[in-house]
Amino acid sequence: MRPVLATRKSLTLSEKIAGINEAEKGVKKNSEIAEDFVILPNTLSDFLINTDKILNTGNSIGNDRKTTRGPENPKVDECVLKWFKQV
Repeated sequence: MRPVLATRKSLTLSEKIAGINEAEKGVKKNSEIAEDFVILPNTLSDFLINTDKILNTGNSIGNDRKTTRGPENPKVDECVLKWFKQV
């Protein structure tokens, strides 16, 4: 029986990479791998389509993050950090 899926689940980069590695081994079907991670099969397909992007991001920023988006204004972010360290 298929597990109940949450409406929206964010995986960390390390979980995405683990799913990609499982799919590349070719031992299980993608639908079985998706069930193991409690995600929809098309979500796993998105991971496989964006494999290069996910792996490069994981190497550059770390695997524990769930999002890859940076600050909207990096200079403002740096200034706020400097200000915060002064206080």
